[in-house]
Amino acid sequence: MDQNKNTFQESPIDLSHVQPKPSPKHITPEGAGHTRDSLTETILRSGIIKSETQLRYIVMIFIIAVFIIVFLYLSGSSNGDLPPPPPGYDI
Repeated sequence: MDQNKNTFQESPIDLSHVQPKPSPKHITPEGAGHTRDSLTETILRSGIIKSETQLRYIVMIFIIAVFIIVFLYLSGSSNGDLPPPPPGYDI
């Protein structure tokens, strides 16, 4: 029975000499928006879009257009669908 007992004696580990590692830049909240800001700055620097407000409007219009296209696709409506002729109407 004594063979199954845990005979390992735990000793406290001294961690006073260990320095905490700084967290990576991409995980910190300060670094989280860095990619978006640099992308915005790159687009604005290219000169095609003049202001950040204009860029926001373009992105908003693009997102709305995608929603409309997806809605129309899923609704299945097309101009080729005609209602059936009224009863008694011979073609």
